[in-house]
Amino acid sequence: MTRTIDEMTSILNDAETTYDRGNAEIDKALEKFAQGKAGLFRDDGSAIYAGPVYMEKIAALTAELHATADRVAASAEAQIVAVNRLGEAEHTDPIGQLTLAEQQQASARATFVREDAQLLTLPDLTRRLVGVGAAGGAKVDS
Repeated sequence: MTRTIDEMTSILNDAETTYDRGNAEIDKALEKFAQGKAGLFRDDGSAIYAGPVYMEKIAALTAELHATADRVAASAEAQIVAVNRLGEAEHTDPIGQLTLAEQQQASARATFVREDAQLLTLPDLTRRLVGVGAAGGAKVDS
């Protein structure tokens, strides 16, 4: 499946947004953890709760922090998979995406394309390829 530039841009923007949101969520979770932990101590630094009660409260704060981290990590992993698919798609065989008729047309044009690639200067070849891309399959004059 080929993707348009807009689709690729959208995937990359989603990844960036996920990264930014994930950072913000982690920051909030860390702040909440620090506030919760600070609430377990008096102003003089002594613990309000002792032994098992203190451990339960710390465990609850830690569990909430870990749940946020796990949620952010899962979201980030999904975005990483999407971005990696873009990279993999870059290396797929474009011939496999063509219909039989399109493959036959491409085969008939291969010699001319090869000649252009070998004979044109890089700037001229670049202009030609940009023109072909812009034409979207329509005939492009040299």
